[in-house]
Amino acid sequence: MEIDLVKTILFLLAAFFPVLLLLQKNPIVHYRNFILNILFIHLVLLIIITFKLHHFLRDTFNIPNTITYLLGAIPFIILFTKQNVLLHSQETIFLLISLILLGIAVSLDLLSDGKIFVLDNNDLIEEIFRIAGAFSWLIYNYFLFIKIKKLK
Repeated sequence: MEIDLVKTILFLLAAFFPVLLLLQKNPIVHYRNFILNILFIHLVLLIIITFKLHHFLRDTFNIPNTITYLLGAIPFIILFTKQNVLLHSQETIFLLISLILLGIAVSLDLLSDGKIFVLDNNDLIEEIFRIAGAFSWLIYNYFLFIKIKKLK
């Protein structure tokens, strides 16, 4: 299996849990916007990380990766500002771990693109951090699903 495919599968598996919550017969209305925000973040992650939107925009329109990553951070900022009450729970540690790991991958990408800091296997190391971030994201979504499911 190609290493790029691993993170895509993990992100798609993670998206399965919020979709299930939205498809429930009696969804908890209080969590609906939160779940939709999480799903939007899934979409952003898939587009930027899996489909490498940042490379496409840089190569085609000369838009720096930094701009793409900053735009990709907006849904996370919205999550932490508008939904912060719902983030005060035990599973949030996995969200934070995921963000840290994905942030390291983004930092490595930006530093290597700028030729500031380049490792021998830079692309592989970036992918490992992205996969680890995707795995933590999957765990976060699983525990969030369990928590919300119990509230019914």
